[in-house]
Amino acid sequence: MKTLVDMRLASLLENNKLFQIKKYYVNGSAYFSGLAFDILNELSKRLNFSYVISEPPDGQWGIQTKSGRWNGMVGMVKRKEVDFGVASFTITSHREEAIDFITPIWEGSHSLVFKTGDTNSHILAYLRPFKSTLWYCIASLGPLVVGLHYLFRVIEESKGKNPKLLCLLINSKRLLTLIDSVTFTIASFLSQSYRVKLLGPGIGLFTAGFWLTVLILSAIYKGNLTAFLTVQKVASPINSLMDLEEATDYDIGLVKGQALVQVLQSSDTELYQNLWKRIMKDPGKNIVDNLTVGFQRVAEGRFVLLEDTKNVHAIVAESSSCQYHIGTTSFMPTGYAFALQDGSPMINIFNKEYIYLIYYPIMKYF
Repeated sequence: MKTLVDMRLASLLENNKLFQIKKYYVNGSAYFSGLAFDILNELSKRLNFSYVISEPPDGQWGIQTKSGRWNGMVGMVKRKEVDFGVASFTITSHREEAIDFITPIWEGSHSLVFKTGDTNSHILAYLRPFKSTLWYCIASLGPLVVGLHYLFRVIEESKGKNPKLLCLLINSKRLLTLIDSVTFTIASFLSQSYRVKLLGPGIGLFTAGFWLTVLILSAIYKGNLTAFLTVQKVASPINSLMDLEEATDYDIGLVKGQALVQVLQSSDTELYQNLWKRIMKDPGKNIVDNLTVGFQRVAEGRFVLLEDTKNVHAIVAESSSCQYHIGTTSFMPTGYAFALQDGSPMINIFNKEYIYLIYYPIMKYF
């Protein structure tokens, strides 16, 4: 009987304490170790079969390509190049259309991980207390105030005179008045003192109203900025996929060939579709070759990696730094199991023997 194990991909799970698979050589011969092979060896003893190992040429777990063809280990099982696959295959409804699975070896979920402090260290973090719409309004308010202040000054200074208003506005002697209006507006926005000539009740009311508006905006901004900088240090802005959907300034990453790629790509759920569109804006950078590359991207900042929860926790726990944050809300609960050919007569036999192994000492790994 032939078996299949993706050692190249399994080596990426070296921080996964449960399903770590290693390949080593003794006198030129290749050997494999890990919980998956402990289970496999027990099954081979109880069912009296031997096996040889084949590794997928593309080093992938297996997803369905645009042409409809399955690649990786799933493709090898489906095409009956091997009898079954030995690894922690993620069980999905899409894969179950192509292959079968034995009873799940363990159950888990997926989580998101990103670099802590990203939001506070961003160069434009000081703009975040207000939404972009309000900043546009404030930016538009500046020229409007300059124009109105200049107009009020001209009208007040020209009382008793009856030249046309246009002549008053373009008079070269009014240049100092215009500069004074610009200086008044900038100083007010910066909460700096500025002496204003109150030539009449009109400009007095206008100045008082504008200063009151600036005072309110300034107080709200300072309060929001203080709260923003404080809260971000103790709470993550991204704890779920819904949070991630709103955090549009983050890139989203997946590990190439994993089941989650297929799930997001083929899902009818609007949330998954939106996340997949963002990933496909730059698939060359967002779909990484392995977990090592994925965490390197996370460490660079502004990058959220979606990955198996146990893998994420294991890598973060062994990291020498405290720069990673794991989302508190997991998603896509699933089982992990060995893969067999669709309709394989061995599935009932393997299930029966595996249930026995649940009570066998080998399961101390759990």
